[in-house]
Amino acid sequence: MNDRKNLKMDNSEGECSALLAEQPSSSSNDEQNTNENVKAPMSGLTMWQKSRYYLVEPAVLILVFAYNLSATVWKNQIIYQTCTTIFHHNETDCKKLSTRNASDYIKSIETEVQSYTVVFFMTNSLIQSIVPALCGTFVGAWSDRFGRKPLLIASFTGYFLFYALTCVISHLSDSYELDPWYYILPSLPLSLLGDGVTYSVATFCYISDVSTANERPYRMNLYEAVIYIGLMLGSFISGYIYNAYESSTLIFFISAMCILSATLVVIFIIPESLNLRRITYCNVTHEVENPQTSANISKKQQQQQPHNTEAHSNNNSNSTIHGDQGEEEIVENSPHSKNRLRKLFDIDHLKAMYSTCFKTRDFETRSVILLIVACLLTCAFIVEGSTTVFYLFVREKFQWTVKDFTTYETISILIPILGNIFGVWLLRKVFKMQILTVAIYALLSQTFSNLMKGFAAINWQLYLAIGLGILKSVVNPMLRTVLTNLLPANELGKIFSFISAIQAFMPFVASPLYTIIYRSTLTSFPGLFNVINANLFIVAICFILVILRKKQKYPEHYTAILN
Repeated sequence: MNDRKNLKMDNSEGECSALLAEQPSSSSNDEQNTNENVKAPMSGLTMWQKSRYYLVEPAVLILVFAYNLSATVWKNQIIYQTCTTIFHHNETDCKKLSTRNASDYIKSIETEVQSYTVVFFMTNSLIQSIVPALCGTFVGAWSDRFGRKPLLIASFTGYFLFYALTCVISHLSDSYELDPWYYILPSLPLSLLGDGVTYSVATFCYISDVSTANERPYRMNLYEAVIYIGLMLGSFISGYIYNAYESSTLIFFISAMCILSATLVVIFIIPESLNLRRITYCNVTHEVENPQTSANISKKQQQQQPHNTEAHSNNNSNSTIHGDQGEEEIVENSPHSKNRLRKLFDIDHLKAMYSTCFKTRDFETRSVILLIVACLLTCAFIVEGSTTVFYLFVREKFQWTVKDFTTYETISILIPILGNIFGVWLLRKVFKMQILTVAIYALLSQTFSNLMKGFAAINWQLYLAIGLGILKSVVNPMLRTVLTNLLPANELGKIFSFISAIQAFMPFVASPLYTIIYRSTLTSFPGLFNVINANLFIVAICFILVILRKKQKYPEHYTAILN
């Protein structure tokens, strides 16, 4: 079922929309979180209706699976075509690149090719980030008005076009000598449709819309685990398929078909969550302000329940949650509906986002929010920079093949999944640690892991680094959980949009910087960037320590939020 209809967020819509449009204070935010615990957003829905709100995680799993299925093969294909078409080495020598016990001549070709391809990877990263960096500033506020589904559809469509076009180019390169720079072309539609910015903002907001304050940390953790499971499966299967068929075209085709299926699920099955959030918020507000009226209504409904439960459920599904025919006519004739694309770049969204992020709040909450954002952005900076050069690093220093790297990558994803599941349970449930203390342990885990990678001399030391980084996937869900506890629901989209917008600008700094560092140390100490990563994680720990100091200053306010 296609649920594209979204409720307008305007004062003329009545009391409920007016309440949603307000900017609550910290005290009202606490009351809202309490109300969420009392009444779940999906109460009153049938099992099928509820299950549809849980399909966003499987859709993202398919997306990241398809991404990692092709990620290493795509890089390997670029290196191979650079070797044959840019440097004009024969195909036999180019196929020997990154093989064990390679001759000094083959190693010299590898170094020569890497100095060129690292620039290609940097350029591709910058192109994919241009439009997301610009539109990412607006998408959160836009989604708070018009919904999460349009962003999900746009992002999934962009990834489908990327792999479909990459499949075509790879197929043509089997018959013709194509310049590797043609692989930049598929990045254009992906960038224009928002890349990962749009789906990450939409997904985080979607989860916040359909979960209570108590459920949210576990739902966020589940989402993080889903991402790692998808990445692990994609990496694991990729090496076997590529070894069996030695066809990059086949890999890209499988990725395109997987993302196409996930896109259809998003379009036709997953419902819009913003409508559910607004209806729940209005109902809870009415119950708080008019308890006697709400009790009478509830009692009357219970008396009528034997006669009209099924009818009410169906009407609620088709009319209240998804919009009935009358509502559809109102929405379709609305000027907001007709100009949604134009309003994506409405300067009011930009003003609203920066007002939300930087407005003065009680108990120094603004500085706490900005410190959490700084911590998240530091971690994102490290990921953006390392992604550009890490595959080249293991090829250069350890002569790893595609299968070697995908095997390592699979294990490096599996171990953090276990850390995500059992680590959070152990630290939170058994040792009763507060959220930010868990985040500090996770950052320390990544610090030691990167130091080991930087100074690794043999293969097993890289695998030891995986074990040291067992808590690496815990940081983001813990910090984002704190944000959801600090902010009201109608401000979450703006904050997540701000974070994603800054993250979208990261490649403009991280990719060139890490490229320069790697090229400068390629023949002397290629693992230096890992040591830099470790130091940046220590900086992130310092940000969290400042937040804990503020908690000591305002213990009554922050104890419930940060515990």
